[in-house]
Amino acid sequence: MTFLPIVERELRVGARRASTYWWRCVAAGAALLVWLLLVWINQRLSTPQLSRLLFTAFSVLAFGVCLLAGVFLTADCLSEEKREGTMGLLFLTDLKGYDVVLGKLFATSLRAVFGLLAIVPILALPLLMGGVTVGEFWRVVLVLLASVLLSLSLGMAVSATQTDSRQAMGGTLLGLLLLSGGLPALWWMHALFSRGPHLDALLLPSPPYLLQCAFDWAYRLRSGGHAFWVSLQMVLASGVLLLAFAAVLLPRRWQAQQEGNQVLDLSALPPGSKRLAELAKKNSRDAARARALQQNPFLWLVCRTPLLGGPANALLVLLILFWVIFFQASLWLHRFNYAFIVCLFLSYALHQFFKYAVALDATRRFSEDRRSGALELLLVSPVPEEDLIAGQERGLRRRFGPLLRLVMGLNLALSGAVLFSSNLGMNETDQAIFLELFLGGALIAWVDFRALGIVGIATSLKYPRHHRAVLATLSRVLLPPWGAVFALVFVLQSVSMSPEGFATVFASWFVLGLVTDILVSQRARATVNLGLRNLLNPEPEKFPTPTEAPVRALQPNRA
Repeated sequence: MTFLPIVERELRVGARRASTYWWRCVAAGAALLVWLLLVWINQRLSTPQLSRLLFTAFSVLAFGVCLLAGVFLTADCLSEEKREGTMGLLFLTDLKGYDVVLGKLFATSLRAVFGLLAIVPILALPLLMGGVTVGEFWRVVLVLLASVLLSLSLGMAVSATQTDSRQAMGGTLLGLLLLSGGLPALWWMHALFSRGPHLDALLLPSPPYLLQCAFDWAYRLRSGGHAFWVSLQMVLASGVLLLAFAAVLLPRRWQAQQEGNQVLDLSALPPGSKRLAELAKKNSRDAARARALQQNPFLWLVCRTPLLGGPANALLVLLILFWVIFFQASLWLHRFNYAFIVCLFLSYALHQFFKYAVALDATRRFSEDRRSGALELLLVSPVPEEDLIAGQERGLRRRFGPLLRLVMGLNLALSGAVLFSSNLGMNETDQAIFLELFLGGALIAWVDFRALGIVGIATSLKYPRHHRAVLATLSRVLLPPWGAVFALVFVLQSVSMSPEGFATVFASWFVLGLVTDILVSQRARATVNLGLRNLLNPEPEKFPTPTEAPVRALQPNRA
């Protein structure tokens, strides 16, 4: 048998696919457009300063795309095969675990690698302008390759252990956030509350720390070069070990684990036992679901699945724990005022986690039902199409309502700290700016929640694959605000902003988010109002009228 047959097949299929080549053009064109925009806005900078700004901006942007590649490309590739029952057919042959893992890796990540290679020449343009050294450029390229390998490998490892797409993508995101934010947060907490030596070993497996060490200002320090190469080796080793873990585990976990419903006799359990209390609690939840079944059958179906998977719950608890620690430090400890800035970024991370979870849940039901054929069965049932849409929207509000109130409450707590805490040392102008930021963020969270719900329904009906529906939903609702954040950080480097200017920028950011949500929500609502049957079959087959066939049959034979 050929060595790595699935890899060879996927490379041949990718070579014959036209989108493989067009994707490189799209990636290079988008990078060139961002390049021209940054050059046009930052004309006041000198050539070395502009070169440094462009190189840093493109490095951070490419690093973010590489780090999220595993969430949308490989997190659901193996779990999808297990759900559809086709994984067992592969292992009926002589294929090994590494054949399947590497084959799926090449199949899903070929476009990502080609897109990364397409923007490398644009990343090298600052070399011609000065301000960037050759060593710095190649170190950043190594960081990007190592980051995309780690992200894709983590997605493969999580996908080998999961069956549900939502838990697979949430687990991959959890792993990336632990490596990128959890380890630096632990290092920071140890530096805040301990007087001993810093635990720099916590930072070595973190990809953002590796990117930081790649720049000249950090690499030229006394221990910068050693830290960079050790961190690069640890990141690459982590990616290889994750692939090996997926290859070893997949042949042993390829069957979908399903738990059957068990009917237990409650009278056989002793009174006051823990098991009896758990079953009583489960019966109360079943009663609530029964009431939902009477109101709307599809609402009952949506509320059957748990709100978040185990990895997502762990991520939520971890983020809230870090937020509480740094918030208390900012209020009580006078020498740790910068902990308030950490709370600000953690609040932003919780907002993004909430929006990602909403997009993941809003697109899951219709996308998987359409792919499995269950949606067609729902459409031939007596349940009206309006009840399907209303049930999905009501289910999202019921399930994510407490989490929405939580993230809005965090913003209100930060607003109270700005107004009443004397440790922060803010004047009235700073208080007004931060209040605008926190209160506007709470409003945007509510509006984004409503927009992600209806847009997720529309995109799930268009894209059968779940990860594509999630990516389309996030890009339509959140891409303009994320682009505004990118512009706020890198575009305004050459402009000296006054406090009133920052207030204007934040107000423009919120207005952009509101306008985007309104426009995409109206468009998605108009698309859904066309009817689910029209969306599933936009071009129905044209059959002849009842009179056409008899007329042709009655024509005399003139031969």
